[in-house]
Amino acid sequence: MLVDVGEHRGALVLTAPAGCEGLEVEIHPTSDPSQRTHVWVLPRAGRSATVYAAVFPSLPAGDYAVAAPDGSTGMIVSVPPNQVTSAAWEQQQDGVGRRQPRR
Repeated sequence: MLVDVGEHRGALVLTAPAGCEGLEVEIHPTSDPSQRTHVWVLPRAGRSATVYAAVFPSLPAGDYAVAAPDGSTGMIVSVPPNQVTSAAWEQQQDGVGRRQPRR
């Protein structure tokens, strides 16, 4: 997977449990909810194992709201320029989304 980061752009990787494979993850800038974008959780070859992740390869730097399954905001993630930000995106067993930033 190639990412395109630079002076005004960053990337976001939301890791997820294997059971989330194929689920759509939708985000939007907190400053403009009409600018929604989405990708799917897909298996990715890691160094020692398969990693499941939704990868947003190039985003304008800023804060992004990650949508919960019901459309509400599940969490806010800051995407700085020149960096790849990683956060955990988890799905609770009851089907309610829980997103936890990775520190």
